Amino acid sequence: MTDSVNVMKSLEAEEEELEALELETAKRILLSLSKAVTNMRFYLPNNPLVCSSKSELYQEMTNLLKRWHTASYEITDEEVTYKGTPVYQIEDKANNFFFIFYRD
Repeated sequence: MTDSVNVMKSLEAEEEELEALELETAKRILLSLSKAVTNMRFYLPNNPLVCSSKSELYQEMTNLLKRWHTASYEITDEEVTYKGTPVYQIEDKANNFFFIFYRD
């Protein structure tokens, strides 16, 4: 009986670690997207900063999609959530690039 309890606890801990990893990956995607959009605003498309930030975003998205197969964000005027968990707080509404995804 204790073996099955230990196995269940181990499985629950592993599942929690996977969920935390998925959320962390979702947050990294948003940071990569933010960096890429910012670089694209200030530099020409062939600039090394633009190319590297777009490549980083691509890698982060690919990593998430290979492992979890989907990515679903919800964007409101106050925050961005991933599977119901806030992953980005919108503080400066005037200069926040997430408003390109949000319409009132």
